Parts: sequence; structure tokens; C-alpha cells
Amino acid sequence: PNQAVQVIGKPGNGYQCSSNFLTSPDLTVKKAQLATWSSATIEVQNLDAWVDANPSVTRVEVMSCSGPTLATVDLAPTSFAKGQTKSFSVEFPQQSGKIYLRVRADQGGSVKERNETNNLWDDMDTCIH
Repeated sequence: PNQAVQVIGKPGNGYQCSSNFLTSPDLTVKKAQLATWSSATIEVQNLDAWVDANPSVTRVEVMSCSGPTLATVDLAPTSFAKGQTKSFSVEFPQQSGKIYLRVRADQGGSVKERNETNNLWDDMDTCIH
């Protein structure tokens, strides 16, 4: 978009050029970290530079390193402009023990994305005290 194409040809000849450009939004969790035992900060980004993403839900789960889900918070449906990153602060019941975050952008699959496989942030490998 907004670019030029130079064509080298013979004077007097007519040339025609057309193109197609199709893309889709692409939501991803850019960053997720525990701020306290009862809060976290999350960054979600629309990686696509050309298309806005319609409102969708981001789900934040506090997971025990031993397996079970300790808390689940669904953020209000949020839209993302092309290339936009939004930060969220999330509150949940106070936790203790070894925990980690699992965050999924577009939890309900309401946005048709260019890449549907990069929506999950799972910090299981970094279980903390």
C-alpha cells in the first residue's frame, strides 16, 4: 500500500498493473508477569500493521505449578488497532506457593486471525515461589 512500481518498457506501449493485498489481524500476548501475589500485568498486541482487530476477550489464568487452575479472569472485550499494543492490570484472589501465568488472547476465537497459533502465553517453565 502507498508504494510505487517502476516499469521499464518501450515508448508508446501501454501498460497496466494491478495488485491484491489481503491480510488479517494477528493477536498475541507480548508480555505477562506477576506483579504481586494477587495481580499481574499483561500486554496484548495486534501484530498486523494493516488491519484492526474486532473486540475479543483475553483470559488470564493463575496456575499452580502442581497442576490445577487457581484463578481465572476474563478481561472485558477489547479491540486493537493495527499494530497496537495494550497493557492491562489484572487482579485475582491472593495466591501462595509456586504459581505461573497462562494467558490467551482472543479466548473465544471471535477474531479471524492470520496466525491462530500464537495466542497463548504459558509461563509453566518459570514456576516461581
